[in-house]
Amino acid sequence: MAIDKGIENRVEFLGHVNDVVSIYHLANCFLQPSTANEGVSQSMLQAMACELPVIVSDIGGLNEVVINGVNGLLVNREDSESISHALKTYITSPVTCLDYGKRAREIVKKKYSIETMREKMESIYSLVDTSHA
Repeated sequence: MAIDKGIENRVEFLGHVNDVVSIYHLANCFLQPSTANEGVSQSMLQAMACELPVIVSDIGGLNEVVINGVNGLLVNREDSESISHALKTYITSPVTCLDYGKRAREIVKKKYSIETMREKMESIYSLVDTSHA
């Protein structure tokens, strides 16, 4: 596709990367223009934990974590104009990038840390009636 679009000299496909954090630290923002509903994206959470400002599709799973205009930007599904506008927002406002990135990290630490997820799982398991097992 990159060759067909004539952008092969501006795109690099990395393949499998063991140290994704180092890649996130090279980026200016994280873009995930998903076209269908999905669960909470691990790559999005990782990017947010690295204080990257995110742009994601306004679909289930993603919009449960990203609050538009607070800790990232939501774009319409399959809408290149919406994506372009969001990218321009970050390009023209470095302060917005920093603010959203910091808030993104805060929400990940608060709601999606290993400790928080462990506590949530333990509370679920505590509700399970094992007397019938």
